[in-house]
Amino acid sequence: MEKFYTSYPINQTLKFKPIAIFHESVEFSRFYQLPFNMLSIVVRSEGEKASVITNLKTGEVRESCENQIAMIPCNLPQFYQHTLRNERLNIHFQLELFPGVDVFSGCDRCMREISPELRQKAWEIFQIQDPILRLSCCTSFALDFCHRHWPKEYPVNFDKVNRYKELLEKISKHISAETRVTDIAKMAGLSQRSFDREFHELFKMSPKAYLQRELLSRAAAYLANPRESVKSVADKLGFANEFYFSRFFRKMSGMPPSHYQKMTTQYSLMPEEIFPIQEK
Repeated sequence: MEKFYTSYPINQTLKFKPIAIFHESVEFSRFYQLPFNMLSIVVRSEGEKASVITNLKTGEVRESCENQIAMIPCNLPQFYQHTLRNERLNIHFQLELFPGVDVFSGCDRCMREISPELRQKAWEIFQIQDPILRLSCCTSFALDFCHRHWPKEYPVNFDKVNRYKELLEKISKHISAETRVTDIAKMAGLSQRSFDREFHELFKMSPKAYLQRELLSRAAAYLANPRESVKSVADKLGFANEFYFSRFFRKMSGMPPSHYQKMTTQYSLMPEEIFPIQEK
């Protein structure tokens, strides 16, 4: 047999970013539109209309039944009606091609499977006591689901968008309430009018909408830490005060930041769980 070696060049990066994992059975009726993917595994659903979800983009109405695994793509507006007769495991994550550009950006439908085996597998993962192993297994579970429902087309043209990669990374790293479109247009070396036009053509959204989504994403990441307060997050992100931050977060996501924090911190992975504090 002849020797051979085949190299597969990596022309595009892909970043999986966990946002939160949590277990819930709560009662509410609320609109959500969040800048990350939401994978929900229904472990219990008793009777009719235990959980009803309306896709506000397509008008589709569906009941969330036991053994259902469903992924709501990022930025998809939906109306949720949950009761205590429905219990779910949730994995929130981003799968980014570029900062703020997810593999599933632009998808207007939820992906669903019915599988008692996958429900049981998810339940066992959530019982793992080691927080790092639990997070790793949640990552694997979410990625396996994504691979089975991978989009036929990507939301951007890589050849055209690659020149914005460094700019998007800089925005992601330094985003605040004080970031303006005029600032990033100058960074791109374009007039604001030219920048607006080119950005919208490439990303199918305005630069302002992009900045708002990135700001919401950063806020959600901060709020996933139970040691942060709404006020401390508002200060870190450069909002004038807690009121303006809360108004922004509620307008963008459909819920107040305090509710989001309470919802997502039950299974949060804290720094000391990764690097335990040594007593002197």
